[in-house]
Amino acid sequence: MRNIAVAGCGELGTRHIQSFARIKDLNIYAIDPNPKAQDLLVDRIGWKVFSEKVKFSTNYSSLPKTIDLAVISTTSVHRYKAIKNLLSKTLPQRLILEKFLFSNEDEYYDAEKYFSELSTEVYVNCPRRYFLQYKEIKEILLKLNVSKISVRGKNWGLSCNIVHYLDLFSFFLNTEEINYSEVEISNKYKSKRETFDEYYGRYECLIGNTPISIIDEPCHNDIEILIETNDGDILINESKCYSKFKSKDIEYQQLYQSELSESYLSEKIELPTFNFSMKIHLEVLRAFKMKLGEELRIT
Repeated sequence: MRNIAVAGCGELGTRHIQSFARIKDLNIYAIDPNPKAQDLLVDRIGWKVFSEKVKFSTNYSSLPKTIDLAVISTTSVHRYKAIKNLLSKTLPQRLILEKFLFSNEDEYYDAEKYFSELSTEVYVNCPRRYFLQYKEIKEILLKLNVSKISVRGKNWGLSCNIVHYLDLFSFFLNTEEINYSEVEISNKYKSKRETFDEYYGRYECLIGNTPISIIDEPCHNDIEILIETNDGDILINESKCYSKFKSKDIEYQQLYQSELSESYLSEKIELPTFNFSMKIHLEVLRAFKMKLGEELRIT
């Protein structure tokens, strides 16, 4: 019988549990300081599955000494504390952290040092690497010269979700080098989560030697990725789930977290490591801080 733990049972944490609940012979330890989080979880997976597979608690005291996998899906403000609390009670073979990792730069270095002293494999949940259409596009790009990659859309969460695209483009370009980041902010608005902010604007950087441009503005509609190459452009419309290359339209099926998380228990995991994703997060955090003149309050 395998054991997993999910710390933070809000919108995303319960989606992870939805996926894990489909696995036979699995105990799920669900932790959230808010006892009402149990209601959302029961609503997502049903009382029968909940009663058979889930042990819900508002603290970490019920965790066994070792577990196969843990997921930390709290907000960034509480993530480092949740990591310390969880690892003080159990040692997971594999640990998955949600993004945005931390809003405080010091916590990245504290976490890096802490993880280096453990045998646990630590990854960050940037799951686009699992999408079949992106694996196919990466194979195409191996034979081409990429001159620029851009993404644009509206209300997709520039500061919160930008790491998904930076990780995807690093995956496409097969490099971990990212630098020369700049941010232009056109407006600020309240995030879907209370006490957090979001921004309209543009983020630019280099991944390897390839210019990257990422835009979130209300004048755009669908979320579209444009990859410019020496053999024509590749257009990916994430909102409508299709891509286009050389006048050929290819529709694809979107993968959701509630379908994907169970694959994180496979022998091979395709998520980025903490050490690599830390580079992307710090690059974004510093660029926004330089522009805003203050710490970024990000989910």
